[in-house]
Amino acid sequence: MGVKEQELYWIYMLRLANGSYYTGYTNDLDRRFRAHRDGRGARITRSFAPVAVAACWQVHCRKGTAMRIEAWIKSCTRQVKQTLIDHPESLGEILRRRGWDEPIEAVCPLPIIPPPAVSY
Repeated sequence: MGVKEQELYWIYMLRLANGSYYTGYTNDLDRRFRAHRDGRGARITRSFAPVAVAACWQVHCRKGTAMRIEAWIKSCTRQVKQTLIDHPESLGEILRRRGWDEPIEAVCPLPIIPPPAVSY
């Protein structure tokens, strides 16, 4: 089997209606946000709808690396998560100190994700 190519992944943090954060990864942030918003995402986002993308990063890496970054952020305290939201550029530096060497790009301003369709 050949070497897997690196792809573009998004690591993202959503602010949920109950004030908590949800962290995930995807290769299509718009599609994934809509899935969470429409009740087709993670169990927690079916219970507490996402109200915004709190922070997101573009990472050129293998899927396994994106999953490891997601898992690391999920394991962080709320205080560390808040720091990442307040200073998204710090993720790259934090990960470099932890041994990651793939480029991490903080995306600011956040991508515009349209609001849900209103039905009358």
